Amino acid sequence: MSVLRSSPLVAALLTLATLVLAYGFTPGVERAVGEQDPILFRNFHDLETIRGAPYRWSKGGPRRDARASVIVLPQVGRGDGILELQVRTTEDGPSVPLTLSAGGQTLAIADVQGRQSLTVAVPRSALAGGDVRVALTSPAWTRGKDPRPRGVAVERIAWHPSSWMLPPPRQLWVLPAFAAALALLLGRLGGSSRLARLAPAAGGGLLALAAAWRPLEVAPFTHRLLIGAVLAHAALWLWAALVRPSGARWWAVPREVSARGLLLLMGIGYWMLVAYHAALCYETRWFCPTLFTGINGVIVLGGLIAAAAWTSPRRGAVALGLVSVGGVAQAAGAAVLAFRRPAVDFATLWTAARDFSLGGSLYRPAEVAANHFGAVFKVPPFYGMLLLPLARIPMRTALALDRVLDVALYLACAVVLVSWLRPRLGTRGALAAVAIVLGLMQPAFDSIAYGQIDVVLLLSMTLAFVALRAGRPALVGLTVALATLLKLYPLVLVLFLAARREWKAVAWTAGGLVALDALAVAVMGWHEHAVYATQVLPRIG
Repeated sequence: MSVLRSSPLVAALLTLATLVLAYGFTPGVERAVGEQDPILFRNFHDLETIRGAPYRWSKGGPRRDARASVIVLPQVGRGDGILELQVRTTEDGPSVPLTLSAGGQTLAIADVQGRQSLTVAVPRSALAGGDVRVALTSPAWTRGKDPRPRGVAVERIAWHPSSWMLPPPRQLWVLPAFAAALALLLGRLGGSSRLARLAPAAGGGLLALAAAWRPLEVAPFTHRLLIGAVLAHAALWLWAALVRPSGARWWAVPREVSARGLLLLMGIGYWMLVAYHAALCYETRWFCPTLFTGINGVIVLGGLIAAAAWTSPRRGAVALGLVSVGGVAQAAGAAVLAFRRPAVDFATLWTAARDFSLGGSLYRPAEVAANHFGAVFKVPPFYGMLLLPLARIPMRTALALDRVLDVALYLACAVVLVSWLRPRLGTRGALAAVAIVLGLMQPAFDSIAYGQIDVVLLLSMTLAFVALRAGRPALVGLTVALATLLKLYPLVLVLFLAARREWKAVAWTAGGLVALDALAVAVMGWHEHAVYATQVLPRIG
């Protein structure tokens, strides 16, 4: 009975039971072409439309194995089922003989002419690992000036179980293992409440339901959650070994954590995230860390593992220093790379400012209405005013100056934080905190690369925070006002200030907004503000 009281075992068993039941009642899958094509179609021609209906041509000819056009429905379960295909050929062409096969078995042979619906029984023996993989084979034909070898066009796919479905083998061990790993993780973190004991089983059960009822969206990716849980355990083990007091077991998580210990955990977590991205890169060839980041990560994690085996009580300080140096190195590498990356956002902003300086407008309301996520200027006119000096020089030079300015402002933010943290953490602790937090903040370097304004916002919000702690309402209000005129969402901080009854800061914010926007009206004109308020802002929400 003591074994059954084990939270990891209970979580795994409940997840497994939920998984079996969920797949037994799975509703199946139905998708139109164009909805999830990267998952569903292998070796088909590109998406096309006719009268608004999307479709894909299979590649005809004597294709087999990896070269065949294959429809894939991953992780739908193990059992008999019915596959329905909406296919067609040209209305005025001859019929095309189509062979459907899976798992080395021929499922159906049909002559397709015009639009047809095909219903094919797929036996359990044709499903490999819980995946439906149906190859479409037909003679190749071409027409007119289009040299592509074509077979039949597929418009819609549906899969419905015709018997009790069992979970795919991968899900049978991945999901229970994830639930058990989550239970162990919460247990190591000291979660002893009933909610902490129930959360892994509930999370595993919900994930099992999602995998069975939404297999295309969830089931192919559940192993990534398990990888994340394993790396979280590795991070916790490594951190515990580095900060353990004398005489404590190396895997025991300390009950009290110092500020420096928390910084070390943040640094370890970042490099474990890099390891997670490396795992995704191995699987998908996407999300790949740069070579510099990979080398830096290997050095830092290798050094931390070596430090964890050290018996000296200074191992925690050495580990924090190593993570800090790694943060500085990562920041330097990311900054250098930022100067080499394309800057689509800056090109949009610079072009709008140049158009205004030549007598045009910042805004193109028709393009905003068509797609406000596109490359259109959609920020307040005050932002455009700040870009006017850069609009008078070539864009490449302007971009370089903008990036240099962003780096300088980022360093200024670091100086402000070090000055504020030094009385609390000491000089070394403050430097370590800034090196880890700012050095490993990849979104900031993305902003520098793209030519965005977020570094200015970061510095403004940092100054506002420090000023609020120091009791300087004027600086709080002016920095919040400046940030609001660059991106509107910092205005919500006024609610925070009002909740704290910081009425002077609220007043300074209002005054700063009026004064700074009056300057923008004087420089940019009232028309730009009217267009932004009436034609741009309502469309971007």
